[in-house]
Amino acid sequence: MKARLFLCSMLLFASFASFAQEEKSFSLELGTGFAPLHSLVDGVHKITYEGENVSLIYSPTFALSGVWRINSRSEWLVTGGVTWDYYNVLQYETFGIDPYGNPRYDLSSEALPAGRKNGDLSASITIRYRRIWNFEKPFSVYSGAGLGYVYFEKDVAPAPEITLIGVKYSWTHFQLFLENTYGPHATFLHGGIGWRF
Repeated sequence: MKARLFLCSMLLFASFASFAQEEKSFSLELGTGFAPLHSLVDGVHKITYEGENVSLIYSPTFALSGVWRINSRSEWLVTGGVTWDYYNVLQYETFGIDPYGNPRYDLSSEALPAGRKNGDLSASITIRYRRIWNFEKPFSVYSGAGLGYVYFEKDVAPAPEITLIGVKYSWTHFQLFLENTYGPHATFLHGGIGWRF
């Protein structure tokens, strides 16, 4: 009886010891990728106002995530993202003053380069879950989902997130990741670097 109790105690201790070795950790990930869909909903990449023709060049996108690995198969993330549009500006020629004292622009003339400008900033915060599909190290494959909120054009709206597939390569502390994700912080492709503490 004592031998069985001792054996059960050892098995229970071994199971707790193996659980404790399941790689609980915290890391930070800094990423960039293609602009999230919500930043493109106004849809007009070529607009004209006040005698300017404004066309989109690109949308810088950055995200910072805190990642809590709770066991060998699961990670929880809190991701903050920012994006904005960067425009090329062309100016039309003027040909007089309107009745309100504003210049008139000849929209049929050829517009000349007039510099570049930034569009409005869009920010997001998302809580995400990652399911890790393999135990092999240092290379891991994962999928995930989450829900976040987006601040865009003075409105706040909920936005879902899904990561179809992601890959991560980890050294002792340094990490590289690349994922196919659709959410408030990036669309289609998102990748970057991480540091595990």
